[in-house]
Amino acid sequence: MCCNVCHVRYERSQTQSDSHLPRLLNKPLTLQLAHLSDPHLTSPDRVRWRELANKRLLGYLSWKYRRKHKHRADVLAALVRDIASRKPDHITVTGDLTQIGTAMECDEAYSWLETLGSPDQVSVIPGNHDVYAEDDWMRTIGVWSPYMFGIEPGTEQLFPAVHEHGSVALIGLSTAVPTAPFMATGSLGERQLSRLDGLLADLAERNLFRVILIHHGPVPGTNSFRRRLTDAGRFLAVLEQRGCELVLHGHGHHNLRDRIETASADIPVFGVSSASMATNNPETTATWNSYTIEQRDRSWRLTVQSRSYNPDRHEFTDAGTPLQVDFPES
Repeated sequence: MCCNVCHVRYERSQTQSDSHLPRLLNKPLTLQLAHLSDPHLTSPDRVRWRELANKRLLGYLSWKYRRKHKHRADVLAALVRDIASRKPDHITVTGDLTQIGTAMECDEAYSWLETLGSPDQVSVIPGNHDVYAEDDWMRTIGVWSPYMFGIEPGTEQLFPAVHEHGSVALIGLSTAVPTAPFMATGSLGERQLSRLDGLLADLAERNLFRVILIHHGPVPGTNSFRRRLTDAGRFLAVLEQRGCELVLHGHGHHNLRDRIETASADIPVFGVSSASMATNNPETTATWNSYTIEQRDRSWRLTVQSRSYNPDRHEFTDAGTPLQVDFPES
C-alpha cells in the first residue's frame, strides 16, 4: 500500500486512433468501479455425500477444519455495507464465491449477488473454487449467467465477454478449470486467448478504457507453482501486442499493486485479498478497491483507493492515500 499520494504516468497504446475521440467524448466521462474478490461466502455443510466423491472431499475437509474459521460472514457483510455507502457505478467480483462449487453453493451465491445489485450493476467471473470439479455447468456456475456478462447457459465457452459502461469496457475472462488434488492452477486456453487478442484490438480502435477481470494473478511470481496461471506467458504476449489500461484479479488472498511492462505501455495490475478474511496484516486483511476512471479531454486519469478491514474498529477504513495514474494524450 502507498504511504503518500502517488502519481504514475503510463504511455497509451499506439493501436488507438484519434478518429474515434469525438464519439467517446459524448459518453459519460467518469466511472467509479468497485472491486472485491474471493468472498468464499457459502457453506457446504448440507452438501450431499455423493457430491464429495471426487476432489471436493479434500476441499470440504479443508473448509471444515481450516478455512471455515478464516472466512467470516460478518466481515463480508461489513464490506458490502461499505461499498454500498460509496455508491459505485459498477461492482466487479473476480471469483471464488463458493468453497467447493456445488450446485447448492452456487444457488446461495446467486442470492448473495442479488443483494449487491442487478446484473447491470454487478459483473462476476468464476474462480478455481467455483469450478472445483467436473459438474453440470447449468446447475452450478451457469446460474450466475445474468451476472457473468449475460452469457447464456450452454454458451459458457464464450469467454472473454464484455460489459460496456459508457467509455469503459469490462472484459471478463475465465481461468477456472478443474484440477488435480492439491492443485489450484488456472488456464485461459488457446481459444479464449485468440478471441481476447481480437477483442482488445477492436476496443482500442473504439478508444475505450479496457479493464480486464481475471481470477488468477498473471504477473510472474504472484502465485506459487501449484496456484499459478499456467498460460500466463501467452496472456502477457497478447497484452504486449494489444495492450489494455487496467488488470484486476484475486486468487492470492493478498493485496497487491503491480504492473505489466510492455514496449508501448505499462499496464497497472491490482489484486485484492479475500473479502471475508480479517487479519492484522494489511497485506491479507479483507480489502476492496475503488477505481475512479475519468476521461480528461484526450487522456485518462485513474484514481485508486483501497478500503481495508480494521479488526480493532470492526469497520473498513482507507488503506493509505489514493494512487493516481495518468494516461497521457493518445
